[in-house]
Amino acid sequence: PAKLRGITSGVSVFETTIRSLGGLLSAYDLSREPVFLDLAKQLGQRVNSAVGANGVTPYTFGGGSGGMRCRSLAESGTNQLELRYLSHVTGDPSFSAKADLFYAEIRNKASLDGLWPNCFQSGRGKITFGADGDSFYEYLLKVWLQNDGKEDSLWEMYDQAVDGMEKHLVKQGNDGLTYLGNANWNGGSTAPAHIQEMEHLTCFVPGWLALGAKTTKGEKSRERRMKLAASIAYTCWQMYEQQPTGIAPERVKGMRMDLSATDTREYILRPEALEGWWYMRELTEDPRYRE
Repeated sequence: PAKLRGITSGVSVFETTIRSLGGLLSAYDLSREPVFLDLAKQLGQRVNSAVGANGVTPYTFGGGSGGMRCRSLAESGTNQLELRYLSHVTGDPSFSAKADLFYAEIRNKASLDGLWPNCFQSGRGKITFGADGDSFYEYLLKVWLQNDGKEDSLWEMYDQAVDGMEKHLVKQGNDGLTYLGNANWNGGSTAPAHIQEMEHLTCFVPGWLALGAKTTKGEKSRERRMKLAASIAYTCWQMYEQQPTGIAPERVKGMRMDLSATDTREYILRPEALEGWWYMRELTEDPRYRE
């Protein structure tokens, strides 16, 4: 409790939510030990206090911005699962009330076929399923599932985002692999410029696609989206398989696995590929994803 009270203004709300608050709530859900819920309530109050009246959340508890120098999709769209669950188990709707307002807020902002720029308030800029955008899209589906599929607006946002991603971000490389890149959009009716950069962070997408495709609402597009999920999952595997070390890089540029077009060399323990393969194994029962 003392450490929770001592959270400083420079601490990330986003990281605190997904790791500390999410961890405490997961521990409580598995064990039903009250100590985890007691701590989660205290931390949840701190997180909730940082959420703005319209659901927009800053990167730090002191109101600071992250690397994008703006309020990003991920910062405001990656606390609803945790805060809704906290409201559910405590019976206190105030934990999730403000965070939920972000969905109405974002629907009023300019988008490109269901995709929003990371800096959504500006209505232009980088569009990605990588850093600063990824978990916003991930949570659309998971929050919809968390509430037993009762919120059609969330499914529609997810469904449109999948179509927009396939239209603007997915490209076939000369090596036959399916790459999930980024785009730069100037807003309005302008066409986005495709950026040939696939981040390891995007490797959550195969599981995200499969999880939605296997629902009743996903039946119409199931075959196509499961095929796309498998293609991206294979590309994520090749990010490991084609490296001399057997370790995937943080990103691949130019749709070239040999990294000849990639000007960064880093590996920072990303779990997204493992998550994507786990969902694919559970939902398809194909043993290759476990192997």
